[in-house]
Amino acid sequence: MSRMVLVIVAVVCIAFVGGIASLGLSGHAPVPQPVHRDIPLQAPQQAVQAPTTPVPPPPPAPL
Repeated sequence: MSRMVLVIVAVVCIAFVGGIASLGLSGHAPVPQPVHRDIPLQAPQQAVQAPTTPVPPPPPAPL
């Protein structure tokens, strides 16, 4: 067999073994775990807008 065929067969075998191992060697997908969106949280408080102050005019340019 050529070297390229052996490389392709090795990659396919490694991918197959990795896929089985990722399933936990049980053959079924993992059980979904609870995530943060399932936890009831309070609504965020409204941000208080800071009072605006007028911007002073720039100083005159030196001559």
